[in-house]
Amino acid sequence: ISRVRRVTKALRLLRLMRLLKHSTRLVALFSALSSEDGVLLVKVCWLLTILIIINHFTSCTWYAVGNSGLFQSSWVAMAFDDDRHDFAYRYMTSFHWSVTQFTPASMEVTPKNTLERIFSVIMIFTGLVTFSCFVSQITNSMTSLTKMSYERRQQKDVLTRYMKAKGISVQLRSDIGMWVSSKSRVTTTSRRIY
Repeated sequence: ISRVRRVTKALRLLRLMRLLKHSTRLVALFSALSSEDGVLLVKVCWLLTILIIINHFTSCTWYAVGNSGLFQSSWVAMAFDDDRHDFAYRYMTSFHWSVTQFTPASMEVTPKNTLERIFSVIMIFTGLVTFSCFVSQITNSMTSLTKMSYERRQQKDVLTRYMKAKGISVQLRSDIGMWVSSKSRVTTTSRRIY
């Protein structure tokens, strides 16, 4: 029976690896978007989805550790009443605990034995690294977006000053500005924000 469980766990991990295949589709979606804002939004949604998936597996493992029966006292035995708490409540409590390990938050569920404490410490360090990487990715994306927006605004200002200095009519300036804006949108669809 334990061998079947190990094989089942391995198959679940392989299914998780299939998500990596979708990263090429995500890159294709990035290139199809018409603005940097859209690219940033999709990237943030993708990062949040990955974070939710990681938290799901962490919460399931946390519940399994607490429900293992290896110790007399466990967080599951302390937190739940079999008559009052259904599966959804148990899952959301585990998920809540998992989210608190990845963010600066707290929760009333705490480890009650050595195995739970070890798992909790490992998850705190994992959460620290994951959360730092997540914040770093968002910061890099926002910095890149701000830089591109600033450069575009500067180029537009230079063009506007040039056209005013040369005495170009307002209608022609407007047409040129619209053409430049449409070209800049086409150019940004081929760029990716990392």
